[in-house]
Amino acid sequence: MPAGIVHEFEDVCLGDARLDERSRRVLDALMAHPDGSLREACGSPASVKAANRFFENPSVTHEGLVEPHAFRTAERCEGLPVVLAPQDVTTLDFTGRAMKGLGHLERRHTRGVLVNTGLFVTPEGSVLGIGYQEVWARDVEKLGVAADRAKRAFAQKESARWPRAEAAMADLVAGSCRLVVIADREGDVFEWLSLPRPPLVERLVRARHDRLVVGQGKLLSEVARGLPSVGSMDVDVGRADERPARKAGLTVRAGRVELARPKKLGKGEPTVCWCVVAEEQSPQDGGKPIFWVLLVSWEVTSAEQAVEAVRWYARRWLVERFHYTLKSGCKVEEIQPATTDRLYREVAMRSVVAAMVLHMTLAARTTPDEPCTSLLDEHEWKALYCRVHGTMSPPDKPPTTREAVRMIARLAGFPGWKSSGEPGVKTIWQGLRRLAETVAMYRIAVSSGYRET
Repeated sequence: MPAGIVHEFEDVCLGDARLDERSRRVLDALMAHPDGSLREACGSPASVKAANRFFENPSVTHEGLVEPHAFRTAERCEGLPVVLAPQDVTTLDFTGRAMKGLGHLERRHTRGVLVNTGLFVTPEGSVLGIGYQEVWARDVEKLGVAADRAKRAFAQKESARWPRAEAAMADLVAGSCRLVVIADREGDVFEWLSLPRPPLVERLVRARHDRLVVGQGKLLSEVARGLPSVGSMDVDVGRADERPARKAGLTVRAGRVELARPKKLGKGEPTVCWCVVAEEQSPQDGGKPIFWVLLVSWEVTSAEQAVEAVRWYARRWLVERFHYTLKSGCKVEEIQPATTDRLYREVAMRSVVAAMVLHMTLAARTTPDEPCTSLLDEHEWKALYCRVHGTMSPPDKPPTTREAVRMIARLAGFPGWKSSGEPGVKTIWQGLRRLAETVAMYRIAVSSGYRET
């Protein structure tokens, strides 16, 4: 529940067939109750006990739970010419919890773990799933070691996660498509940008550091503003934190730049990339205007290529929506395991659920006319239809994806008017809980003699 979710763990291999089967049952239960606790999701005391034993088992690992879903994600990439891979880090704050193994966060007295996730999405905005995830805790004993950052080898720095994730995602798709790894300003790491790229892998990074541009004697910020204009465009800017979603009108400029190697890294060659600038002249809401300086690894010699790069970067917000779903929808910061080992396992499981909830939400917008059978099995879509329409006579033909997603949203109070737009991810995770209850009652009704006519 829904139909596709159990298939995410079809090839799970935890070293024991009983563990493999339990993983599918736990995943199924959490998907039916995305915003519920493990106790709420599993229901019976026996199922709760079995789920707890599953997450306590040392044979169950974070990697072992993410890997089968990542393989399914790679399968969904087959046949696609371009796949975007926005990558971002979020923190999970467990300050004050009695949990062994937590590390420090940005503030000295906060405790938790960090999660770096690489999503695979289409240029049109469909979420295919998780391509990579890494969870770690910073060593509390090394608090303050950032002051010695310049003395450490790049492989020993936290920023080495960028090429590590890139390599893992490249291996996953194995050159079957052009993979564009996207990072925000935190990914503007010279050591990474100057590394050779895996085959068919590109980089799209928003600049953070105002580096010297070789041959011009100017800093990047000055050069970026002076690049030739190649056109204008509108882009949908996703909601984040307190910022509402909006449509932004952008002026786009582009050109080739050669960035000097930072002095702190010692002597070395500069790195060449193409710079695409997107600047908003007058925000509709009067807020801070967009000014993106994007560093891309491929040639941008036309207006179409420049506009495409900006549109691709705008898809980066989907990884932020994933983290929002993981925290607010799947309540990952509310679980209370005794150790980080168990925490990592639960983060993996709930991350798969978060990715699939986001996939379902966006499918209504990106593939609205496809039949809903890739999201819901026969009993599920029939139960959903009967609940929403107040009948025990479902149609022979399954609803479209858009119709099914909107019906799920209606279970959570979504009005469904033409003016109400498409439902958001919060409405969907609330609707899925009610759908699970609906399907259970529908099965009872059908088995008790009600005929589907």
